[in-house]
Amino acid sequence: MSWKRACAVDEVATDALKRVDVEGVTVLLTRVDDEFRAMPPVCPHMEEPLEQSGVCQAGTLTCTKHL
Repeated sequence: MSWKRACAVDEVATDALKRVDVEGVTVLLTRVDDEFRAMPPVCPHMEEPLEQSGVCQAGTLTCTKHL
């Protein structure tokens, strides 16, 4: 496995979601302090697109269908 550049560090805000495509794979990025996390863009249970409807707090992404 090798690292791939997705975006600049300053493009990812804390508790915000940034959609990026890296070599045909779409992920949502978020930032918690100095740590970055990548998550799938769609809820695996409800097929809900998380970019618009997900709630991100303290690095945890929750689908609004599960609130």
